Formats: sequence, C-alpha cells, structure tokens
Amino acid sequence: MRKAYLLFIIALAPLLARGQESSLLYKLTGPGLAEPSYIFGTIHMMCSEDYSMPASVEKAAASVDRTVLELDMDDPSMMMKVQQLSMNPGFENISDKFSKAELDSLNAFLKKGYGANMTQLGVIKPFVLLSMLLPKLLDCKEIIAFENEFVKMAKANEIPVEGLETVEFQMSIFDSIPEEDQIKAINELVADKEKARNDFNKLLKAYKEKDVDKLAKLVADDPQYADYADKLLYERNKNWVPDIVDMAKEKPSLFAVGSGHLGGDKGLLHLLEQEGYTLEPVF
Repeated sequence: MRKAYLLFIIALAPLLARGQESSLLYKLTGPGLAEPSYIFGTIHMMCSEDYSMPASVEKAAASVDRTVLELDMDDPSMMMKVQQLSMNPGFENISDKFSKAELDSLNAFLKKGYGANMTQLGVIKPFVLLSMLLPKLLDCKEIIAFENEFVKMAKANEIPVEGLETVEFQMSIFDSIPEEDQIKAINELVADKEKARNDFNKLLKAYKEKDVDKLAKLVADDPQYADYADKLLYERNKNWVPDIVDMAKEKPSLFAVGSGHLGGDKGLLHLLEQEGYTLEPVF
C-alpha cells in the first residue's frame, strides 16, 4: 500500500506542482530535450489598456532559437491566403440567409463598425464575418493581438517564426461547421451585444488571473464553440503534441497558442505530461 501510494503521488507530482500557483508560461523539459522550451497561452485580442507582455515571457523569447505560433504570422503570403479562403464559393452573398429583422440589425452593426453593410460584406464566409464583429464589441481605441507582438519580439531577437498549422487547415476547420450554426452565432451576438461583452470580460478576467483551467472551460462552454470543442480544441491539441515535442527536440522553442488550449484534462499541459514531459510554471 505504501509503495502504491508513493507511485500515486509521483504520478500526480506534475499536476500538484502546476496547481500551486497559476501561470500562463510553462517551461517544457523531458526526454530528448537538450535545452528547455516554453509554452505560453495567449488571448488573441484585447484592448491596449489591458495588454502587457510579462517580463518572464520576454526573457523566455530571448533564450530560444525559434518562436512557434498557431500560424506562421510572419509568412508574407499568409494574408493573401486568408483573403482568398475567406470568400464564399462563387462570391455568393449570404444576405438572404438572414431574416429581414436579422439583416437590418446586422447591417446597422456593420455600418457603425465598418461603414459598410451586407451588400458589400455578404460575400465573406459567416465565421470570418463573426470574427470581424467581435472586436467592435470592445470599448477601446486600439486592439492588440498577442501574436503580432511575438512576431515583433522574434524579429528583435533575430529568430524565425513558424506555425503549428497552415492557413488552409485552420480555415477548413471552420468550414466544417454548418453554415446555419455560424449564422446563428452572428445573430446571437448582434441581438445581445451586452452578453457577448460580458462573456469576453469573463474570459479576460480569467486570463488576467492566469487560470488556464478556467480559460479552457470558458472557451469549451462558449455557445459558439460548445458543439465543436472536439474540432476546435481537443483534436488540435492532440495533433500539436507530437509536433511540439519534435520541434522542441530539434531546438529550443517558444510556443505561443491560445490559452484555451493549455488547461484541463484534454489540454496541452496534461497531454504533454502524459508523454513523460515536465511543465514547470514560470512567474
């Protein structure tokens, strides 16, 4: 019994160590890694007044030989690919997929935010349109994207930026979500902007608290994602683990991905621990 209990404690040690204090940055060490790599959880957008880059992350970024994001944001062809893949097949305008009341509300939102309406923007895929609406909910003058800041740091440190996924693959994930569900998400956001703001503020609060388990749950429970958590989170986490391990073995790297991917029993931290690696919180 004493031996079994000891083995149980040893098995739980990484989880206990991580649970003592919250962090968004973790040092990755273990089999085949000559030098440590790091994993950091980002939030894809926030107001500039809420943004700060922790000194520990800047130090980690300066100590590695490569920065790895979900996508290679330093690829000069990326934006062209995104634009091409953001359009509905045949440039179909999806305005007729909304009721008159829904379309009127959406047009008013788009007019205020972008000075255009669905006559011009209806050729964009609904999930891309949704991503355009979200920043307009935030009451701030400037939006900061963490990924852009990592590209700047990588350039300053003269190291390459790479991606865990291609634009084509990432866009295909969203393409696999039924169009009617994407349109429903748009209508729900436009109909209840206050709820959408509150949901984002809950996410931001958890992020500032560095609570990766809560972040994972908030993202997975979000009505926009709940039915597709396997596609959007868990399957991608599983796919990333061998790539992260291989890249970390090749050379020390800083991996910066959405913080919703880190926590929980299906998150990257736990999956990597199951593979025999140690994730040590860095403060």
